[in-house]
Amino acid sequence: MKTATTIIQETWKESWETFYNEALGETQNNEEMSSEQITNRIEMLNHANQHIDTILNQFNELNTIFPFISEATDKLERFLKKEDRYDYQPAGFEMEITGHIKLSCDSLFDITSPMWIDCDVEFDNDYLSITLHEQDEELKVYLKS
Repeated sequence: MKTATTIIQETWKESWETFYNEALGETQNNEEMSSEQITNRIEMLNHANQHIDTILNQFNELNTIFPFISEATDKLERFLKKEDRYDYQPAGFEMEITGHIKLSCDSLFDITSPMWIDCDVEFDNDYLSITLHEQDEELKVYLKS
């Protein structure tokens, strides 16, 4: 029997594989990019693909604690609303998976916005972003040049 977590991870993996195959095909057939840009993009996609299980496992671990962080944030917000003056700075982090892959979350315990996790893959000014929002378990993947 599959758990909800397993199903979510399988869905994320399917989303990644669809994106990866489409992006690889589009890159290989792109007439506007130089051969160097095409090679660089393919290396970036392949590098991300080699590490996708690690990335998705990190996303899963963080997604698992989102409800607890949300509950703590809600209690913190109620506490702060009782005070007239406060200076609150939300927490965040950045974690390096490889020299080209970084995982970050800037909105932990942010009382004004939902939490999100972002994984950026960078190769010579070409970027791939994988994002997961607290309120939407759908993985979003896109290229940024």
